[in-house]
Amino acid sequence: RARVGQFDVENFPRGYGEENDFCMRAAAAGFRNVLCPNAYVAHEGGVSFSEATQALMKAGAEMGSHSATHPDFSQLTQQQIVDELAGSRELIVRRVGVAPKTFAIPFGQSKNWTPRAMQAAKDAGYELVYAQAEETRSKDTVARTFVTKFDGDRIFRALLKGKFDSWEEW
Repeated sequence: RARVGQFDVENFPRGYGEENDFCMRAAAAGFRNVLCPNAYVAHEGGVSFSEATQALMKAGAEMGSHSATHPDFSQLTQQQIVDELAGSRELIVRRVGVAPKTFAIPFGQSKNWTPRAMQAAKDAGYELVYAQAEETRSKDTVARTFVTKFDGDRIFRALLKGKFDSWEEW
C-alpha cells in the first residue's frame, strides 16, 4: 500500500475516477489489476445523491442518466434495455425528486447503441441522448466531447476544431 498510496481525493473527488487512478498507479508500481466477475460494489452512503446534489437539482441544475449498470446496450435483450433505462431514471426520481431528461450512452460508441435502444430511451421519457463522436454517432443522438482537467490548451483547441469528431474512445 505504501508503494501505491491512498485514493487521490484531491484530484479525483467525490467518487469520480479515483479507482482508475489508483489502478494505474498500482500497475506502475508492479502490481497486476485483475477483474473479479462475481463481485458487487455498492456506493456507500449515496454520495452521488448527497444533500448538496439534491439542493442543486431542486434549484434547477440538470442531472442526466447513464444507465443502472453501465452495459453495452448492443448486447442486451429488449427487456434488459428497458430495465436499464427506466431503472436508472426511476432511481434518480426517488433520490432527487426530478426526472432526468437526458441520457449518456455508456461507452458512448456508435456500436453500443441500437435503434431499439433509442426507441426505449424515448419511451422511458428521455428527450436527449448523448453519444461520443460527431461523425460516428447513432441517428438522433447528440455528440458529446469528453474533456478533463488533464487536457491542456492544445487538446481543447483540437476538440473545438473538430479533430476528434470521428474518434471513439476504447
